[in-house]
Amino acid sequence: MADKITIQQSSLGNCDIEPGSRDAVFGHAALLGLKEKDSIFNDIWVLLKPGGQVLLAEFIAKSANGAQKDTAKWAKFEKMKPYFVTLDQIKQGLAASHLDVHQAADMSEEFCSHITHGLAGLTNVLKQGTIPKDQRSWIMWEVELWARRVLVLQGGNIGFYLFHASRGDE
Repeated sequence: MADKITIQQSSLGNCDIEPGSRDAVFGHAALLGLKEKDSIFNDIWVLLKPGGQVLLAEFIAKSANGAQKDTAKWAKFEKMKPYFVTLDQIKQGLAASHLDVHQAADMSEEFCSHITHGLAGLTNVLKQGTIPKDQRSWIMWEVELWARRVLVLQGGNIGFYLFHASRGDE
């Protein structure tokens, strides 16, 4: 199957991918650091072939007002300023760019479960003492980053959602 799939990492809005050439676009937290999201939805539409699929896994504000305090917490430990939008804002942005939204699922609980499971496994590796000393501080920073993300998600004001949309057949 590897010979049938081309995976290309790129930055939307600033890439050299030919318009109308992609069957699918996938993004993971691709919108989080972007203040202006509407142009990105248009960029996705331009890249897709008719019938092309979009899958976005994104952190969102479950309510515009409720996430303000958590956004400040998030900004303290992330190395970028987050720009959270609501579920409706993402759905409206996709729809305004002529993308048909098929799914917007709250995956927060599953995402937190995967992270805590991974951190537990990492804890076992750290106890073995096999991590080189020069990598330990970086690894501990990553552990703290993901643990803090779990705490923010468990607070309930910010969620992790999976969006599936497609470009209509023309």
